[in-house]
Amino acid sequence: MPGATLAIGDAVCILLATAAGFAFHRELEASAASRFAATFVPFLASWWLAAWLAGTYAPGRAGGRAGVVRVFAVAALAAPLASVLRAAWLGTAVIPVFVLVMGSVVGGLLLVWRLAAETVLARRGSS
Repeated sequence: MPGATLAIGDAVCILLATAAGFAFHRELEASAASRFAATFVPFLASWWLAAWLAGTYAPGRAGGRAGVVRVFAVAALAAPLASVLRAAWLGTAVIPVFVLVMGSVVGGLLLVWRLAAETVLARRGSS
């Protein structure tokens, strides 16, 4: 699967995780838009940076079981970085529970997305 397709799917997963967090905390009103951006943008940027550094989008490295497993390593790197950037943006402290929860939710969604993408690719290859 092309890296651009994976990157777009990854962005959708991060957007969904951010929206889910705001919905869970009942903060989906328009006044929360700047805080939403302060969560989404750092997580997206951190994920893309960590994914690029790990070669997640490189041809031949994005697919297969190793590519899916790589999601965990990238999430473990991206979540703390994103939380530091978010805290700087908001002028607050990093909240360790937030790092764990958001990192787990984002990582879980990304894992489901990557497994689904891998399944589609496998089926196309066997047709």
